[in-house]
Amino acid sequence: MRMTTTLGTGLLLLVAGVTVWGQDEKKEAANPLLGEYIMVSGEDNGEPVPEERIRGNILRITADTITAVDKKDQEIYVAKYKLDTTKTPYAITMTIAGGPRGEAGDKAVGIVELKGDTLQLAYAYDGGEVPKDFKSNGKKQLKFTLTTKKKD
Repeated sequence: MRMTTTLGTGLLLLVAGVTVWGQDEKKEAANPLLGEYIMVSGEDNGEPVPEERIRGNILRITADTITAVDKKDQEIYVAKYKLDTTKTPYAITMTIAGGPRGEAGDKAVGIVELKGDTLQLAYAYDGGEVPKDFKSNGKKQLKFTLTTKKKD
């Protein structure tokens, strides 16, 4: 009887662990953007961002936070975000949480798309017009093209 109870408890723990693992896997699959990206180019209000300002910058996307860091790993921008994967391209709403750019609580609304190794992010801030494509046409709009960071 004791062996059956131990075996039953062990099987129950194994099934519970597999269920939780499966839920975590589904949660990650729901957000394909998770990872690190290298900034390739950018536009600010329709003007190219100088290469020296973005060279070496990294964008880290976790389940609820986007963090941009410079080549010295200093935070440039930290935002909490919500992603709507039911739209194409995905809709994204970001709220500044830290970093020297902007004020905590400021919002930015835009679109984001990952195709292969290329991530595009375009958004409006402070009352700008939300982009419909991946161009920075108007005032108060930013657009970035990034590539996935290869694992070492």
